[in-house]
Amino acid sequence: MHNSGMVNYKSRAPKIPIYQLIKDVIREEVRQKKYQSGDKLPSVNQLARQFNTSRNTAIKAINDLCRDGLLESLQGVGTIVRRQQEALMPIQRTGLKKK
Repeated sequence: MHNSGMVNYKSRAPKIPIYQLIKDVIREEVRQKKYQSGDKLPSVNQLARQFNTSRNTAIKAINDLCRDGLLESLQGVGTIVRRQQEALMPIQRTGLKKK
């Protein structure tokens, strides 16, 4: 039987939502320096195929990681790993200041 290289992640962790699994794998790959600052991640379509899931699930994972500050989505470029200093900085929130 031919192995296409696709891993069936659903059978490995049935209690973890697949979008969370995608996030965990990407975080670990960044931590292990498989992807470094400025590196481009696989496309949403590629992630969906890799994790045997829908594009919407892959998009949710990527959007969550962008919101967390780990990744940045650039129109016409794709999704890249943010510089670690930027990723560690707290998100700036606007609001009223106390006097």
